[in-house]
Amino acid sequence: GQQCGPREEWESCSNGPCAQDCVMAEWAAWTECSSDCDGGRRARLRTVLQPARYGGSQCGPQEEWEACNEQACPRDCAYDSWQQWSVCPACGNADRSRARQILDAGNSAGVQCDFGSLFESESCNLRPCPVDCEMQQWSAWSRCSADCDEGRRSRT
Repeated sequence: GQQCGPREEWESCSNGPCAQDCVMAEWAAWTECSSDCDGGRRARLRTVLQPARYGGSQCGPQEEWEACNEQACPRDCAYDSWQQWSVCPACGNADRSRARQILDAGNSAGVQCDFGSLFESESCNLRPCPVDCEMQQWSAWSRCSADCDEGRRSRT
């Protein structure tokens, strides 16, 4: 008998190229924060190794941002200038004083205000005050130094 032909046949065909998804590198390290405190921003990048082709999945973002160092910056206590000293008396052992105000109480991360340093005093005019002379009544006259002629006598 006659032999059968091939049991299977092949023919070239094309439905177009296969889809190729985007391929991206790993994220690089985060950049330094733009601020040491009170909130900054930092970024990281990645590159496209193979762009999407033929309807494959598209690439994701190439950069990413985030907030960083959101803690408050230290703010120290700030004082106003000292007021003038109070008037010191002209004499006598006395004290004079002066005061100042707090301009900015700062925050817990900074140097705290010392409420004991809002007032100060010091001794002043340590010269004694003049004392008015006070005299007692005259004493009685003493006996005359001579029994006759001229003598002297005194009193205090």
